[in-house]
Amino acid sequence: MTSNPFSFSPSDLRKTPRTIFRRPAILHVSATQSIPVKTVDISQEGICVLADLSLTAGHLCGIEFNASFDQQPLPLRLDGRVAYCVLSGPAGFRIGFHLQNLTPIAKKHIEKIMSMQKF
Repeated sequence: MTSNPFSFSPSDLRKTPRTIFRRPAILHVSATQSIPVKTVDISQEGICVLADLSLTAGHLCGIEFNASFDQQPLPLRLDGRVAYCVLSGPAGFRIGFHLQNLTPIAKKHIEKIMSMQKF
């Protein structure tokens, strides 16, 4: 039996459910470089964005977006490490971040987002 290069081990899979979450965002790649991106989905441990550049696993970034509820603006900034970065056709790169150092307020807002639809 040969191994399948496209198979994943259970440790590679998300441990928490994710929610579709589409918003324009700003990705702070470094102290001097920020680019516009679009969020794809979010979980209690991570967020995925579409970007025009490739990043290496382990790179630390900040992600800023408006997580508005009931027409009230709710600016949110999350810090995360790149877990993966894959080419996603003309859309650019799909980049998954493992969130780090979440504040209690950020956790509360992510829980509110997660109470929406899961897939």
